[in-house]
Amino acid sequence: MPQVLAQGWVLVATDCTGMGTKGPTPFLIGQGEARADLDAVRAAHQLKQLDLADQTVLWGHSQGGNAALWAGILAPSYAPDDHVVGVAALAPASDLTGLVDNLAHVPGGSIFSAYVITAYSQAYSDVSFSKYVLPAAQVISRRAASRCLSGPGAIVSVAQSLVLDKPVTAGNLASGPLGQRLIQNTPTGMIQAPLLIAQGLSDRLVLPSVQARCVRQRCAAGQKLDYLTYPAETTWAWLRPTHPSSPP
Repeated sequence: MPQVLAQGWVLVATDCTGMGTKGPTPFLIGQGEARADLDAVRAAHQLKQLDLADQTVLWGHSQGGNAALWAGILAPSYAPDDHVVGVAALAPASDLTGLVDNLAHVPGGSIFSAYVITAYSQAYSDVSFSKYVLPAAQVISRRAASRCLSGPGAIVSVAQSLVLDKPVTAGNLASGPLGQRLIQNTPTGMIQAPLLIAQGLSDRLVLPSVQARCVRQRCAAGQKLDYLTYPAETTWAWLRPTHPSSPP
């Protein structure tokens, strides 16, 4: 943020719907995330005390990276008045099937599973929360999904996920109706603005191999993009490997 402000730019950040307000939040649901991003820019232009340039750059990390990609896809049709001139996605959730397939193998993965299953079961009537979460873990999962990853509540969620001695999910999250909805919300549309994707090669949540495959697929489909990698970087602190200089 200090670097952004030092450039004389305005930073507009959305919590998305349902965060601190009533209603479901669109965690990794493209349309909801993208519209929240683009509407936030529109709202900022309504603040009379600001003199904003007629240009927007979309930036996001992890879930925010998924949101930035989706916002870049939708901007020309949904919000051409935002004038998006660039999209930067850092360790984005660009392949949702690949992401959920990995959640069972990382510390704290049950937290992200709870976010995904809760959001999708609230957004889509064909996705059943009880089908994808074991009965013994349903209360813990619902509570974890209600907490933010920043703040005191995150400590509780991480602690519960680490001490849980049994799986939280029932079966494969990428199967059935949830799997189909994950494919539907994977950002595969074309982005007209210049696009940057960056990935930490020590990331155990957003796997470098999955990201690289996604980048290859987007390039093969005709998407122009820059792809940068960083050897010692990862997504969340508790997922950092013991030897970050030796990526998997």
